[in-house]
Amino acid sequence: MNLIKIAHSRLPKPWKPIENDDALALGRMLYSDTIADTVQDELQREIREGHPLYGVECSPVAYDADTGHDFLFLTGKPGSPFILVHFTWKEETQPEFPFIIEFRCFDDFIRNELEHHQT
Repeated sequence: MNLIKIAHSRLPKPWKPIENDDALALGRMLYSDTIADTVQDELQREIREGHPLYGVECSPVAYDADTGHDFLFLTGKPGSPFILVHFTWKEETQPEFPFIIEFRCFDDFIRNELEHHQT
């Protein structure tokens, strides 16, 4: 079983697996109708040279169905295989956006989400 399937089976609420482009439909409805056609394309549209994810291989895993902004990616970044990206739903010009949170493992992501939703 690959890491993405394992992650899908352990997602906390309100996170949902990215199995199609339903997450983008939510983004279009709530934020902008000019976003990219896929989650992967939206990530590329939002990051610029100088951003920590610029040039890093990323695969979408899940999204926060409550906000429609937060997306979890499996990355090729050493030391940060899972990264939460807070989409802005626009083409960014500054390399500090979109905001990210890096996780050393999937369990760190789970702990972060459980703490976040308890407050």
